[in-house]
Amino acid sequence: MKPHDGRLVPESGRPCAPTGAIQSDLVLPVFAGRAAAVVMLGVAAFQVALVVGAPWGAYTQGGETEEALDTSGRVVAAVSCAILLVMAGAILARVGEGPLKDAPGRVVTALSWFALIYSAIAVVLNLATQSSSERAVFAPIAILLFVLVVTAIVGSRRAG
Repeated sequence: MKPHDGRLVPESGRPCAPTGAIQSDLVLPVFAGRAAAVVMLGVAAFQVALVVGAPWGAYTQGGETEEALDTSGRVVAAVSCAILLVMAGAILARVGEGPLKDAPGRVVTALSWFALIYSAIAVVLNLATQSSSERAVFAPIAILLFVLVVTAIVGSRRAG
């Protein structure tokens, strides 16, 4: 891979064909980036449901609320949703796709590493939560997301 703003570019320095063809060495990181974005969007949808009053408090924020979240909990869910959407865009951009793919490389790199750190913290928090419901549902999701983000970032790292 040739260095290019922290994102995947073939050795030729020219962007991949617009037909969506992917070089064989890029298949795994692109798949991982896409899958990570899908997981993030799914969790973001869960956060939106919490914001609008879904009675799933036992599955989030330590499970302190059994039903719908209170106002402060909904604000936390809304912020989490926004962060997840930005992270999904960053991971997609890291592998040369998505709405942020034309963002400056340093921004994409910084946001991608933020996504990695955020997903690592999510693993720890979801394994340590007192809520057995949250731990049962979101710990495996957090672990999967962490593995996908690592795969996308490592597989798309700049040469040299």
